[in-house]
Amino acid sequence: MCVDIEYKYPFTAPGFGELEGVAHRGCFDLTQHQEHSKQKLDYFDQERQVKGQKAGLSKDEINAQSKYIPNVIEPASGLTRGVLVLLCEAYTPDESRPSKVFMKFKPKFAPIKAGIFPLVNKDGMPEVAQKLYMGLREKFACQLDAKQSIGKRYARMDEAGTPYCFTVDGDTLADQTVTVRDRDSQSQERINVDKVEAFLAEKIGE
Repeated sequence: MCVDIEYKYPFTAPGFGELEGVAHRGCFDLTQHQEHSKQKLDYFDQERQVKGQKAGLSKDEINAQSKYIPNVIEPASGLTRGVLVLLCEAYTPDESRPSKVFMKFKPKFAPIKAGIFPLVNKDGMPEVAQKLYMGLREKFACQLDAKQSIGKRYARMDEAGTPYCFTVDGDTLADQTVTVRDRDSQSQERINVDKVEAFLAEKIGE
């Protein structure tokens, strides 16, 4: 007997496609192995033997109940199918964005957890961004990006599915805060640079 676990892929909709097959093989596989290898593969259930003895069963009856070849349940799944489903779930078209699409991974599944940007490559901003990046990368997969406009950098992170971006700007040097942008809502708020690690730990753990 075989049961399929199915998923509605974009390329099978409105129908479903197989994600994983789960086969009940009975004792056929181990019986065949035992027959051809000449090695005993039966299992002896001591607990059932004791119960049989207490019940006053004969030795033959006890052996018949407590010695058997186990059944095999064979799940057939693979990493690639799981990753494909993850990509299908995350893929989100959005015409309002420059990239026209973003990957809406749950934060804990996102391959890059945070992007760190200096607003411009001068005035001490790259140094602060580098320090923040070096501290975060010990615990989170993050990326330091200083190329092109801030809008293009946000677009790149959206396409990669990065849930949070932290921008170091002129105000950072004055008040030690950075701008954090949420990938899904595109909303922005300022938090203290010393709170970034705790912020990420809380959000990634959701």
